[in-house]
Amino acid sequence: MKLTWYGHAAFRVETDNARILIDPFFTGNPTFPEDKRADAVDGVTHILLTHGHGDHIGDSLAISEQTGAQVIGNFDLIQWLQAKGLENCDFGNTGGTIHPEGFSVTWVQAFHSSGNVDETGNSHYLGMPNGLVVHFDNGESLYHMGDTDIL
Repeated sequence: MKLTWYGHAAFRVETDNARILIDPFFTGNPTFPEDKRADAVDGVTHILLTHGHGDHIGDSLAISEQTGAQVIGNFDLIQWLQAKGLENCDFGNTGGTIHPEGFSVTWVQAFHSSGNVDETGNSHYLGMPNGLVVHFDNGESLYHMGDTDIL
């Protein structure tokens, strides 16, 4: 597994079977190396989202549209993104697991909030915040805490 950090909570995970972005907050992220954008999105197959804040959803819609990557998040967040044009997606909720090709994703509890304010100033609840446990077919695992504290 190759893991690349792009600032804030944004990571790229590469395995033999998948190229995954987690919380791809690139635009507006002061720690994202803009000259790495092409490398960051190259060949992406999946985008995993921990919760509905803008600094985690980031560039998910644009990247999915550009690459065809499947966006995976909690039910409420994915429904909201679909209303904004997202087509390739899957969802789960806290305690649930899905099995995309090459890996599985389990949603675990995180202590945070999850929502987004639209251009009119209205707040939208976007489901429970989560950490994500990713198990790869080669036996490796990864835990992304999202925005939670260590208990």
